[in-house]
Amino acid sequence: MGDEKLRKYEHTLAISGAAVVAFGIWSVVKAVVYFVVIPLAKVGAELRETGGVDFESIQSLGITDRGLGYITAISIVLVLMIDLLMRFYVGRSAILEGRGNKKGSFYLIISAVVVALLCMSIVRRAIVWFIPDETGIMKDLMDTAGVSQILDLTSLFALIQVIVSAIMVRRLREQLEVS
Repeated sequence: MGDEKLRKYEHTLAISGAAVVAFGIWSVVKAVVYFVVIPLAKVGAELRETGGVDFESIQSLGITDRGLGYITAISIVLVLMIDLLMRFYVGRSAILEGRGNKKGSFYLIISAVVVALLCMSIVRRAIVWFIPDETGIMKDLMDTAGVSQILDLTSLFALIQVIVSAIMVRRLREQLEVS
């Protein structure tokens, strides 16, 4: 009975680890597609119009709307690459632990941090969804982000599943070793 449960949780851990990696890749692809579809000059102009940036100080540096769009795109891609590396580490560690290798707890700490960041992002997007926007820019953006919100929730559940499965695998291995 204990062996079956252990195999079940190990399998769940390995599958959830693969899902974490896949969702990390998806987040980078999503951002790249967004910046391919929407011109960078429009991104910079929207940042200036919504008051997200002190445009007068940026304009004094000689940065245009398009330049601001490039800076924004590069910043977002860099953050997403760090996110992808963290997810790859978590996913790979979960897969290895699910296959019977013993791993440290560091990947679970990173998983918890990513879960917290994802929760904050999901809540922030939900709040923005219901705040009235005079320009309509954020509402248009949020309307197109519905599928993305569902995928982020699924990614969140995969990360939570990694944490729960890893804890259960460790407990069951410990119980089987004692008995």
